[in-house]
Amino acid sequence: TYVIQNPIDGVTISVPDQAYPNRPTYVITDAESERARYWLSCVDYPAVRTTVEYHISADESLTILANGKETDSKIKDGVKHSSWKLDYPCPSYLLCWAVGEFIEVVDESFEGTPIKYYAPKHVSHDDLKMTFQETPKIMKWLVNRTGVPFPFRDYKYYQIVLSQFGIGGAMENISLTTWDHFFLLDPTWALDFKLTTDIVNCHEMSHSYFGDSVVIRHFEHAWLKEGWASYMEACFLEDNRGKDEYIYDLYLKSKAYFSECQSYVRPIVVKKYNASFDIFDRHLYQGGSWRLHMLRKKLGENCFWAGVKDYLETHAQKTVETDDFRKSLEKSSGLNLTQFFDDWIYGLGFPKIEASYSYDRDNNVISIKAKQTQENAKTGIELFAIDIPVLIVGQDDAKYESVLKFNKKSQFASVAILIKSSPKFVILDPEVTVLFDITFNPGTNILSNVLNQYPSVYHKIWASKQLIKIGTRQSLEILRLAMRSKPFYGVISETAQFLSESKSALTLEVLLDLIDHVTHPMAQAGIMLACASFRSTALRERLISFVKQENLPYRALSRAISAIGNNRNPDDFALLKSFAESQTPGGYIRIVVTSALTALGTLGTIDSFNYLLKASQPGGVHYINRPPAINALASAGAWVGGGARTTAVKTLEDYLLDPRMEIRRAAVEGLTTNLTARESLKALQGIRTTFSEYFQTWFDRKILTLSTKDAANSAELNKKVELLETKVLALEKEISNLNVAQQTSSL
Repeated sequence: TYVIQNPIDGVTISVPDQAYPNRPTYVITDAESERARYWLSCVDYPAVRTTVEYHISADESLTILANGKETDSKIKDGVKHSSWKLDYPCPSYLLCWAVGEFIEVVDESFEGTPIKYYAPKHVSHDDLKMTFQETPKIMKWLVNRTGVPFPFRDYKYYQIVLSQFGIGGAMENISLTTWDHFFLLDPTWALDFKLTTDIVNCHEMSHSYFGDSVVIRHFEHAWLKEGWASYMEACFLEDNRGKDEYIYDLYLKSKAYFSECQSYVRPIVVKKYNASFDIFDRHLYQGGSWRLHMLRKKLGENCFWAGVKDYLETHAQKTVETDDFRKSLEKSSGLNLTQFFDDWIYGLGFPKIEASYSYDRDNNVISIKAKQTQENAKTGIELFAIDIPVLIVGQDDAKYESVLKFNKKSQFASVAILIKSSPKFVILDPEVTVLFDITFNPGTNILSNVLNQYPSVYHKIWASKQLIKIGTRQSLEILRLAMRSKPFYGVISETAQFLSESKSALTLEVLLDLIDHVTHPMAQAGIMLACASFRSTALRERLISFVKQENLPYRALSRAISAIGNNRNPDDFALLKSFAESQTPGGYIRIVVTSALTALGTLGTIDSFNYLLKASQPGGVHYINRPPAINALASAGAWVGGGARTTAVKTLEDYLLDPRMEIRRAAVEGLTTNLTARESLKALQGIRTTFSEYFQTWFDRKILTLSTKDAANSAELNKKVELLETKVLALEKEISNLNVAQQTSSL
């Protein structure tokens, strides 16, 4: 018997206090990846698994939940005694129990598996039901897709959503999945976020197979759970939301993975890491899911899913390594997959392709020449042996197919295709089967055809990017008109991001047109995110008009508010303050108010600084919004400088001593990233041991930033860069107007 007092991690405790009398009452555990040790005496490693029994006592008014099945519940002298039992072998990171004042929603069971949802008592039943209403459907789909019965059908599938829970996101504890409040829907939040919630719901439930039933032996094989859960998101979209959502999800996964590879590249299975959670990155999730997609396309539907079924059945209630999965696929397909796993799982990087296009009109021959450019002897990145299918469609709709064949000995590949009419489409990898990044521009006319007529979302996005890279008024006008035709929302959203990366006067014109004409809530969210890259009077006026509309979806509204703050106009203080002080409940507080506080920090005026100084105090804002208020205070202090910066540093140093971890983390973030407060180094080092080993790696990296940045010079440089960008944009606008005037006068 032992007693736990003030555990530094692994347990979240929420109770009302003087500053926040409405804070919900609950306690809940969150153990991934190695944090059960802070409340449970255990071997905190996935290879060690055990059955478990809980015996929990609490006030009779409280709800008690845990892994497994409740075997006994009784009340005596005002105290509830609840016992739970899980006979399924469980690693420590999947253990979970919760006690609190919760509401309950009972959904339909699936094949005898009880399904229920829980949340703090202030949450409405309708919102909780809306958030998780797809759960029975997802469970049925998983059973059908894997061909394997739900692993915990003899227990239950409960989900609980709580504010300020653990590390955020969601967690696949056996039979008791936990969620951060960010995912809790209301009717407005559902407009542009329900799809995301459904995808995460699928992700976490997929872990019941990949990670909970079949457990990784060591953390380096974590792609077998996270890569799989991520890929099942795409498969769920494919079967339940259509091909566009499926292909767009694959695009987003490749985009996220490529982005992280700009900072560092590692194998999917990596044996060296500072902390286990360090490897829970985009390589693991999105990079891992794409490897599974390529294996599926390589083996074919029947062999791939037969291999998956064999893998799940053979290793149920056991631990696995990557080779166990490879062997199941080889068993079902008869293929030797050693080279694939060596290249794509244990090897580094991915193919980067540069391709050129030519069309010989006299002989009706199309030539495509390509080369891999990623090879780097210093980093160990090699060439890949890949086949990239090529599809040419002529103006007469005749189709011509070929393959760019790369091997590991040469970086070059080429094809020459004889056609009967001029080309309408030139498409590489038409079925989206191979992971590669490419630079390829077959010309404005073909790109226009692809954007307007080709059915694949993946290739429409590629065409949009290339037209923006061309950057002429003609190519951007093609783009503007194409967006007016209301393509799939993902195409519009990604187009907006490409426009923001270009940052020219012409691309700003197209972005303004998107604001005026696009009404799809999820596309609006992408457009408003892109607006943060521009500073202009015309954009600011559009944004202000936009946020004054009623019933806007939260994500689009919050991003528009952020973009207003990014324009740094002091006249916008009152507007941003009104959003920060809104008492609209539910998702509005979590999403919109948070963005308004952040925007006030970006605004960087003495008025916004003074407001945030008060807002960051206990009780100054809703408890959910206090961490972002602290970070916003740091941003404002850094921008205003002088005495404001000194006050911000001193205030955040005081917050380092707050008993709540989320407040300490916000203070560390603000002092290191925003304020670059080298003078706070001693105060920061003094609180290192208040974080678990899980967070100490994060903490050490934050401290390291203090030795690589200069606070004063950094702030002044940012101001100069922003001023220069504004002047360049204005100059481009004048030149563009002059060119138009000259063209008009010549007609």
